[in-house]
Amino acid sequence: MGGPEGGPEESDSDAGAAPPCPEKVDRKAARRQQKAARRAERQLRGAEDAGRKPCDACRGLQDVLIRCQTDATGAWRMVCRACWVRVSGGVTDGDADHPHYRYGGLWRNRRAQVQG
Repeated sequence: MGGPEGGPEESDSDAGAAPPCPEKVDRKAARRQQKAARRAERQLRGAEDAGRKPCDACRGLQDVLIRCQTDATGAWRMVCRACWVRVSGGVTDGDADHPHYRYGGLWRNRRAQVQG
C-alpha cells in the first residue's frame, strides 16, 4: 500500500541501492546554493554590492552614477556624485571653468539592497 503522502512505501530493495554519484551530489549542492543566493537577492538580503558599478573617476562601487562628457574627446564617463561635483563644477549644465562638460543622465542600481 502507499505511504502517508500516497507514494509507494520504501521496500527492502531500495535500501540496497547504490549511493548517488559524488559529482551529481556536488552539482546539486552548487545549484541549491545558486538558487538560495538568487532568492536572497530578490528578497533584498543578497550581497551588499550586487549590481553596483565602479565610478570612472574614483573606481568606487556605487548605486547611482551620472553619465557625462568631461573633456574634449567627447567620451562618456560614469561618475559618482562626489566626483560629479569636481568634473562639472557642481552645475548641471557646466560652467565657464568646465567648457567640455555635458550631462547625459543617471544610472541607478535597481538591485540595490535596502538598509533597514
